[in-house]
Amino acid sequence: MYGDFMKSFLILASYNSQTWAALVKEPKNRLEVANPIIDNLGGKIVCAYLAFGDYDSVAIVDMPDDVTAAALSMALLASTAFKSVKTTSILSWKDAVEAMKQAKKVLFEIPNEGPLFLKRV
Repeated sequence: MYGDFMKSFLILASYNSQTWAALVKEPKNRLEVANPIIDNLGGKIVCAYLAFGDYDSVAIVDMPDDVTAAALSMALLASTAFKSVKTTSILSWKDAVEAMKQAKKVLFEIPNEGPLFLKRV
């Protein structure tokens, strides 16, 4: 079901204390649970890691669109296994360079100053 055109997202998640207690009691690779869920939504986990710091889980996933990524984020939070989930759309460097090229064409006006053209540096 994994499609040709997919959007990439960074998912940062923090487990709550009950989830950590359950994982310590019965250690389990959570990717075994996550993979089928994301596959069912038409997506794919590109990579995932356990992290130390503000977030416990860091993953890059490819999803069909923003709505599907939002649905995943909502479902994760609704599960009550997490105290926080942050989903961020990310660009490949190839797409980022294309965005930079388009940004050169942008004209906008600063209030009380008139048009501003982006200048080459």
